[in-house]
Amino acid sequence: MGTMGPLKYLKNRVGDYFVNQVGNKIVCVGRNYKKHANELGNAVPSSPLLFLKPTSSYIRPPGPILIPPAPADIHHEVELGVLIGKRLSRISRDQALPAVAGYVCAVDVTDREAQRVAKERGEPWTLAKGRDSFCPVSDLVLAKRVPDPNKVGLWLSVNGERRQEGNTSEMVFDVEELITYISGVMTLNEGDIILTGTPEGVGPLKPGDK
Repeated sequence: MGTMGPLKYLKNRVGDYFVNQVGNKIVCVGRNYKKHANELGNAVPSSPLLFLKPTSSYIRPPGPILIPPAPADIHHEVELGVLIGKRLSRISRDQALPAVAGYVCAVDVTDREAQRVAKERGEPWTLAKGRDSFCPVSDLVLAKRVPDPNKVGLWLSVNGERRQEGNTSEMVFDVEELITYISGVMTLNEGDIILTGTPEGVGPLKPGDK
């Protein structure tokens, strides 16, 4: 990458963007769509429900997603990913969107069986969310090309069947609120990504699915 900083490199190589070249964490938001919370029988949180994925879970198309053997129950969760463009700590809401470098379409791949066991035991979701290949991401779309990240349509198809469809306008906590809240909990660094939650329609993935 020569003498260019990682963000400048990304802006000049959007087509070849490989997200794990930058950032040190993926901050995820659970139950940020009411209908998704309802479909899994979960309460809608009163504040953002956060968990982390390791950057080793990133993959780029065409994949593949590595499906572990039974009893794993692997599900897709399509989400808007927000790429942070500079270091943020305890910011105000009006500082949030100017600090965004761009957006990606991401899938928060989840082992639902491992998540169920973790919930029963009161354990973290690391085994359910953090496997290699459990965070496919698209090419970067620069922030200037997204007038309002809170009005972005999301959809996901498996084998030609539309499984999920929603809009970020349905989120419980919008993009600005998420960035502000997270920056008050942990410092966000350049290249970190926030996964903003998934709409309803999550479902199973099997080896060979496309």
